[in-house]
Amino acid sequence: MFASKRCKLVKRLWEESSKLVASYLSSPAQPPLWAAAAGDYDAFCSSPEERKAVECLLKRLRDSQLETMLRAVQTRGRDGTACLPLPHGDVKLPREVVAPHVLCCRLWRWPQLRHQYELKRLPWCAASPLHVCCNPYHWSIVHKPGTPTAVFAASSATRRVYLYFPGNTGAGRESERRRGEGKRAHCSEMIVPAFSERGLRTVR
Repeated sequence: MFASKRCKLVKRLWEESSKLVASYLSSPAQPPLWAAAAGDYDAFCSSPEERKAVECLLKRLRDSQLETMLRAVQTRGRDGTACLPLPHGDVKLPREVVAPHVLCCRLWRWPQLRHQYELKRLPWCAASPLHVCCNPYHWSIVHKPGTPTAVFAASSATRRVYLYFPGNTGAGRESERRRGEGKRAHCSEMIVPAFSERGLRTVR
């Protein structure tokens, strides 16, 4: 018996989530922009209860919305740009309770995401105040002081981004200045295509 269109869409979304987590864990250019406990990634959505909670969330989306979600995930936001509004209401997981947009962003964009206050809705998102948009590409990560700072190299089609961890003391920062290029030598490096510089401060 042929699987329904909806089942196929859900299966492909799960596959995209698995690929994202595998790519994230295998990347040498970590830690993430927002620190998270290392063990959370492997355990996330590994239990039947967690998968059931995610699938219950997906049932609240129409088939056309699932298609939009899949296009957005596969093209990294270049296609599937429509809002995916859902009424406000938390999703209960075995170990936590999260907002729907947080769960979608964690599954299909930022596996390291922990809390909703790490997210900021992008200006072009048109979801009404009565709803929350679950399109993960309608959100951005909020930069928190003390977390890695993005340092951008010379502009090109693909941007080279360094995550710099500033020292905790003035003496440490002065030591870094004396070493000149030393601060870049201790950076983690990421290659980020089409990365927006807006909203991120640069270490000088």
